[in-house]
Amino acid sequence: MCGLYYAAAVRLPGLSYPDSVVFDEIHFGGFASAYCCSHEYFFDPHPPHSKLLIAGVARLLNYSGGLAFEHIGQSYGDISPLPLRLASALAGTLLPLVIFLLLRQLGASRAAAFFGGLLLVFDNALVTHTRIISLDSILLAATFGALALYLGAERAQTARRCAILSFLSGCAIGLAVGTKFTGLAIAGLIGLCLLLQLRPGVGRRDIAQTLQRAGWGPVPCWSMRSDGYSIFRCLPSRDREIYGAFPAAT
Repeated sequence: MCGLYYAAAVRLPGLSYPDSVVFDEIHFGGFASAYCCSHEYFFDPHPPHSKLLIAGVARLLNYSGGLAFEHIGQSYGDISPLPLRLASALAGTLLPLVIFLLLRQLGASRAAAFFGGLLLVFDNALVTHTRIISLDSILLAATFGALALYLGAERAQTARRCAILSFLSGCAIGLAVGTKFTGLAIAGLIGLCLLLQLRPGVGRRDIAQTLQRAGWGPVPCWSMRSDGYSIFRCLPSRDREIYGAFPAAT
């Protein structure tokens, strides 16, 4: 838990600084604003889930849009950037804890796992990306979280615990794939590990458990994918017409 406190101390204070559009905020800030506020149609090269998460957190903090995100360096003016940056910062805060749990599942000692998580706490690149409107921290937390949960399910002592961890791993895979298509890498890795468990000589009971675990994963993954696009049903009629004409653009 100390690593979690350190990560929060580094990433959460002063999220309103700088008070101007930074790096990829020009893209992701505009996307999130469109989802939560303006409902304007836009072309998004990535899946929608992280932007929906950013937009949802911002909306809970009473963000109502109003900034066009036209160029890097544009001032936020009277609008606080904290609501839009908070989701990324929270994911970045959880990342060292996720790495700690992953290393523990891989057999590392508590001291070694703590040191591994601590390295991420003070990594300059990660700190920078987690303090702005960015998808990378969410992608990394979901990717490594999916792997840690999968390994936890591998070592589960009861079928109930295995099913719960497998389901949560599927949720994390869904979030990773729904953030960027590079999240398919963790889906492929875990799928390959499950496939290798079906090698010849494995007992029927083990095969049944493996197929059950493989079946848990796609359920939350697919539901997250389908729910993400359902937001367009709430768009004004003009935007629905545009969306219907270009469904592949999302």
